[in-house]
Amino acid sequence: MSREIRIHPDYDFLRGKIAEIPGHGYTPSAVYCHSRNTVERVDVEGVPLVVKRFKRPNVVNRFVYRLWRAPKAVRSYDNALRLTDMGIDTPAPVAVIVDSRGLAVTDSWYVCRHVDALPVGHYVTEEDRPAMGGRFRDDPMLRAFLEFALSLFRRGVYQRDFNRGNFLVSRGAEGEFRFSMVDINRLQFRWVTPAMVAMAFTRFGAERCPGLIERLTVEFGTRLGYGEEKCRRAAARCMARSVRMERRRKLKRKLRGWLKGRH
Repeated sequence: MSREIRIHPDYDFLRGKIAEIPGHGYTPSAVYCHSRNTVERVDVEGVPLVVKRFKRPNVVNRFVYRLWRAPKAVRSYDNALRLTDMGIDTPAPVAVIVDSRGLAVTDSWYVCRHVDALPVGHYVTEEDRPAMGGRFRDDPMLRAFLEFALSLFRRGVYQRDFNRGNFLVSRGAEGEFRFSMVDINRLQFRWVTPAMVAMAFTRFGAERCPGLIERLTVEFGTRLGYGEEKCRRAAARCMARSVRMERRRKLKRKLRGWLKGRH
């Protein structure tokens, strides 16, 4: 087995402690996620860190991540560096660790600074989704979030996993809202289209408000330089796709329930 460790120069003094992470040589002070991936907070020599261990890739991706594409932890680290260079907030990257065996990646970890902020999803819950149109109109935090999202799109930054948990919100010194992106291994740096805008807000949780999806797609799309009609068509296609996917999910749930009942 081989192990590659990259540490940001600002945190080289933590090298010894970071090297202990794969063996879980630390006691987490909080566990944020323990399902597909594991996300934990750990305080090392007075520095609050977040350690994300990615799920071990399937057999095919173990070789893909070694030969053709960077592992998710490496993409997280590199994307954080790029966002920081662009002046876009994301928790400061600290380190990335990749274990491999021969030509196959086995495990990977991404380490960043802990940020004292809550996800947008803390303020916009599942119960809020049916009335999200009104929230976007009346809530100062969500209006500020829309401007933040537009600034990302204009700069060619697209969060493919545009859900409420992947944006942290805090208050600045003057009381202004500040947003920071997390879970950034799926970022794309490219020109954003109206279809991508519509999909982003569908994933954000606004799919129960078709009128809101259309309004935001038109508003953002025209401000990005697209025609209004093209934006409306993109929103309609996105909503139709969302409806089809929801029907499939319901059918799968029914089939699973039926199969469990058979046993």
